Amino acid sequence: MNSLAEVLHVGSAVGSGAILKRLFVIGYLTAIAVAMLGWLSAFGWITVRVAKWLFA
Repeated sequence: MNSLAEVLHVGSAVGSGAILKRLFVIGYLTAIAVAMLGWLSAFGWITVRVAKWLFA
């Protein structure tokens, strides 16, 4: 075994700051996903309405 190797103790990897940061990222990505689904459904609805208007 190498005599130069040391055991380093690292503080808690899961702190309150890390949890809040993860929750913020999850909330942000969820909001973006919901907004994207809203825009896609709106564009789809508009496309169908315009197609019905043009071909009717």
